[in-house]
Parts: sequence; C-alpha cells; structure tokens
Amino acid sequence: MQGFGNNTTGQGNIGIGFQSGINLTTRSNNIDIGNAGVAAEANTIRIGKQGTQTKTFIASISGTLVGRSAVVVSKIGQLGIVMSSSRYKRESTTGTMRAVI
Repeated sequence: MQGFGNNTTGQGNIGIGFQSGINLTTRSNNIDIGNAGVAAEANTIRIGKQGTQTKTFIASISGTLVGRSAVVVSKIGQLGIVMSSSRYKRESTTGTMRAVI
C-alpha cells in the first residue's frame, strides 16, 4: 500500500485505493478515495480522478428537498450551493425583487 507517504504531520486522514492521499503533506481530516489528494489540504473529501471518472451517481440526492437551495457542481467538480446575494434585496413597499448594482 502506498499512501500518505508525504504527510509528515497530518492526522485523521483516510485513503482508499492505490496511492490515495499520496499528495497530502501536513494537514488533517481528509478522505481520499481513488484520488491522490492535494498538498496542504484539510477537511476535504475527494472521490475519483478528474478526467478519469466521467459520471457520478449518488443515491437519494435527486428529488430530495432539503431546503430552498439547489446543489450545484462547479467546473472543477466541487459540490455546493449558491448563497443568496446581497445584490438582490426585497423592496419593502412593493414586495418585488430588484437588482442593486
């Protein structure tokens, strides 16, 4: 097994798969599954290798409402939500939305 060979001070890291987590250097609490990880990264989950895996299926996400925020995927594959912007404010007198530039 080759993994975490470059991690000199990190703790609580988990690597599953060939060379998973090999790029981790000093940080903690990462989970790398089939991914080499990123130096000095902490508290991150990475699954798969960009450009190798082309599809992801995770059960029970599609159609499951958690709140009013939709999950989006960035161009680098990071999952997240779009936060409400302070540029859009509700007009208290009309109840309509307007853009503030």
